[in-house]
Amino acid sequence: MRELDEAMRAFLDNHYESAPKEEKELFLQLLDKQDPELFRLISGKDKDARYDPIINAIKAQLKTASQ
Repeated sequence: MRELDEAMRAFLDNHYESAPKEEKELFLQLLDKQDPELFRLISGKDKDARYDPIINAIKAQLKTASQ
């Protein structure tokens, strides 16, 4: 899904460098997920609280991009 790739790239470009080590590790875990699973996490259909900071940043990027 192109939109997911763009959102993940935006997080990488805008947040990854300054993110705490734990958040960087979680982001790398998210990169290993298949698109359908990642979409469910970002859309809120699935929930995993440990990814919340990253998911929230990705959602903010998507919202900004759509304006």
